[in-house]
Amino acid sequence: MKDEPRDFDTPEGPWRPRDAEGFYHPWVTRAEAFGKSLDVATTHLVARVGPERSAALARALPAVLEHLAARGWRAVTVPELAGEAPYAG
Repeated sequence: MKDEPRDFDTPEGPWRPRDAEGFYHPWVTRAEAFGKSLDVATTHLVARVGPERSAALARALPAVLEHLAARGWRAVTVPELAGEAPYAG
């Protein structure tokens, strides 16, 4: 995904998200974007997928995780998703 500065059109006017790190990466994986809270890359993803679908996924995610846990699947933490946690095996 792109992690480059860009203005996004909103009903309130243009908006330019910023990454807390203060610098940007040409490309990052989704896991890196979410694991490092890269607002710009995540906003690019929402713009690509659409805000309605993104919001629907965010609302459904707790139920999906609960459904998987009930079937023996273990939840994955954000550091694990980003590849920054030791393997718990």
